[in-house]
Amino acid sequence: KSWTLGWYQDRHRTVRPLQSAWNGRLAGVVDYRRSQGHVVLLRIVGADRDYFVHYNAAARFNADTWSGRNRVLVTSSPPDRGHAQSLLVARLQAGDTFARVNFAGRRGKTLVVRALAVVEEGAP
Repeated sequence: KSWTLGWYQDRHRTVRPLQSAWNGRLAGVVDYRRSQGHVVLLRIVGADRDYFVHYNAAARFNADTWSGRNRVLVTSSPPDRGHAQSLLVARLQAGDTFARVNFAGRRGKTLVVRALAVVEEGAP
């Protein structure tokens, strides 16, 4: 819902994977002010569902989070339906991959979200 509410909007990025890839660093919302421009929320569009990727840092005001602590979380919801229910589809730790085969109904096209590394508490 952060996307719909416009929270951290200057750190949102949208990627259309059938047109181009994205490779970068995610910062948790707890590091929003000190993350030097890292993406806080990545939106993946171009299919029957939008996917949102963010880092759930268990620190400071988010220290008591229990689900997906210090993981890259992937959620999905219907496109352009901001208040629709979202679904948690993956909790990734370093080295994990989330994949959607035949992304956007395209045979042979696979959406891949990979957490290459996770840095807990410290510089994002």
